Amino acid sequence: MGFLKFSLLTLIGAGAWCSVLAWLGGRVGAKLTSAQLHDADAIIKATKSQSFPIVGAVLLVCVLYFVAMKLTAPKSAPVETLR
Repeated sequence: MGFLKFSLLTLIGAGAWCSVLAWLGGRVGAKLTSAQLHDADAIIKATKSQSFPIVGAVLLVCVLYFVAMKLTAPKSAPVETLR
């Protein structure tokens, strides 16, 4: 893989990942009061409750990936049996 293609794909992937984390942080921050920002249990609970869409999206992408690999796999030649 060439350096330019690698750099571009890395930039796109890092940008997408940082965007998802910023979105999640905004959602978690909106659920917390200023007093809860110092309570680790409250932060963990808010993070878990807001992360379900991300987990669902990751699972969906995994399923779609395996379906695409199955549909685009080269067809193997039928095996002839010896008699």
